[in-house]
Amino acid sequence: VYPYPATTTTTRSSTRAITPSTTRASTRATTPSTTTTSTRATTPSTTTTSTRAAATIQVVKVGFNGQLVFTPSIVNVTVGDTVQWIDNDATKPHTVTQGVDSSCVAQSNGFDSGRLQNPSTYNHTFNKTGIYYYFCTFHCSAGMSGRVNVGDR
Repeated sequence: VYPYPATTTTTRSSTRAITPSTTRASTRATTPSTTTTSTRATTPSTTTTSTRAAATIQVVKVGFNGQLVFTPSIVNVTVGDTVQWIDNDATKPHTVTQGVDSSCVAQSNGFDSGRLQNPSTYNHTFNKTGIYYYFCTFHCSAGMSGRVNVGDR
């Protein structure tokens, strides 16, 4: 029997067999929902299981309590995650517009919600690492801006 370290998180998994042979087999459960099997012969062969966390949705409130802010204004996500902006401001329209930097200048071909009016939501999935600035075109001069930091999984 061979000792193996425990895997703590499994939400998506992929399994790849590398030339299995059948002399002696040992099976262990890495989590309640995943089993990894290793088959041992004179030359060991292994089955490898890799785990990745599932993509998540981070929520940002738009114009929360009538204020000209995004709450939270800075969000940290990983590649493949989605940010969902929720506008419940009954008094003013807003946008979620990607900026070239922290100024109020729109990024050419960047994401843009268009005009949001209560109640509405806008989702954007981030597929590349980087820093993404955004702002409300109506209220950027009042400081209504934010940032999404996207890192690797």
